[in-house]
Amino acid sequence: MIPLQRSQLKLLDTEYHPGSSRLAESLDARRALLNSEIEQINAQKALATSWATIHYLIPQDTKLLPQDTKQ
Repeated sequence: MIPLQRSQLKLLDTEYHPGSSRLAESLDARRALLNSEIEQINAQKALATSWATIHYLIPQDTKLLPQDTKQ
């Protein structure tokens, strides 16, 4: 979705310079792109938080697991 929004923004910016596109359309496209990028970053943050939670809930180092003690 973000690549599509970037290409739409580029097209609108290109059209705006010669005067064939309205400024409001260009700003709306830029706002939509920024909102999508923020949503993507928030999703990446949530995923990273979930992985960190899983990582610390499951022992990663087998040295920390109880060993058979022979006496």
